[in-house]
Amino acid sequence: GRFEILCLSGSYLVIDDGVTRTRNGGLCIALCGADHRVIGGSVGGVLTAAGTVQVIVGSFMYAGSKKSRKGKAGQEPAAAEEEQ
Repeated sequence: GRFEILCLSGSYLVIDDGVTRTRNGGLCIALCGADHRVIGGSVGGVLTAAGTVQVIVGSFMYAGSKKSRKGKAGQEPAAAEEEQ
C-alpha cells in the first residue's frame, strides 16, 4: 500500500582497513497509512517512493586525535599563551 513518510533517519559507518570494506548501521522509518495510523521500524530492503522525496544528508569526520588550537574559553592561541 501507499504510506506517507513521516520520518526517515539513520546512519552508516564505513570501515576500510585496506583489505576489506564493511558497513555498519541502518535506517529507521515512521510511516502513516491512509487510515492515519502511524507505524515504524527498521528498513530491511528497498524503499520506492511514489512521489517527490526531499533528503538531507550530512557527513562528519571524527577528529578526536587532533589537538584544539583554542585556549581558555575560546581565546585565540596567542592570547592563551600570553596568559600562561
